[in-house]
Amino acid sequence: MRRSEGGGARRLPREILTVSFIGFVVTLGFGVIGPSLPALGAQLGAGTTLMSFAISGFALARLVTNLGFTVFLGAVRLRTVLWVGLIFQAVCSIIAAVATDYAGFIFFRSLSGAGSAAFTIASSALLLALAPAQARGRAMSVFAGATALGTVSGPAVGGLFAVLDPRLPLLVYGGALGVASVAALALLRGARDITASPAVVAPESAFADAPSGGSRRRRSLLGDRLFAAAVVCQVVGGWVFYGMRTTTMPLQLASVGYAVGVIGLLLSAGAVAQLIGSGAAGALSDRSGRVTPLLAALAISAVGLTLLGTTNEAPAVL
Repeated sequence: MRRSEGGGARRLPREILTVSFIGFVVTLGFGVIGPSLPALGAQLGAGTTLMSFAISGFALARLVTNLGFTVFLGAVRLRTVLWVGLIFQAVCSIIAAVATDYAGFIFFRSLSGAGSAAFTIASSALLLALAPAQARGRAMSVFAGATALGTVSGPAVGGLFAVLDPRLPLLVYGGALGVASVAALALLRGARDITASPAVVAPESAFADAPSGGSRRRRSLLGDRLFAAAVVCQVVGGWVFYGMRTTTMPLQLASVGYAVGVIGLLLSAGAVAQLIGSGAAGALSDRSGRVTPLLAALAISAVGLTLLGTTNEAPAVL
């Protein structure tokens, strides 16, 4: 990180921009399959409930992987975790796309969640390691903006390709993940030696003085109210924004007569608002703290989702 000669604002490291670009590619997958679920379910002979496991199984694999990584992540280089996770997710996505039955599709689609979890863990830790404390909000804003752009593009890209073939979105996504893994290897050379331990426990952290043992440090984290609140918000946010929005909503819209392409555009509309909001959120949280923007975001989202559930009319849904 460099400061200008006049003592001006710090510039974010290039690696943060690289991780944000890769985040854009990865988050395409959260929405790319959504519009194709109804048509793909028809091909595989699976109904609404069974096809919803395409997201739920993916999320379950992410959860199991997240829990498993905590045991040994500190000894592994984060860039290695990131690019290996991307390759694994790419291969699983492509195999799921060409599966000839529901069991094969749901198994490899779910398994790809392990690669997604590896990327999420490694990218988050890299952001913490690379960004100074006073600019972490800005760094997360850049990353959130890129991932929101991926969320915007996912349903639109998925809807476009699903019109041609409902399997095509997963094939395109697998190829994009392969490109992202190459970008990680080529552009993150400066971060190749960073591991999780110094990244997660920063010197100014409230847990810097916690006992050095891994299990004791985890107990310190679990006993902290702020950490517990952050975990709850992540669970709720993940369930709503990356679960319900990408499964329940497209399946419900399809059941009332919306075409695949239109579903993709409607899902992208909500993601556009997410992209716009993320632009200012980082700077705001650096100035006013993390709690006020968080509470405002939860309140706005609750109102919007409640109103969305009251109508099927296109203008109101949009």
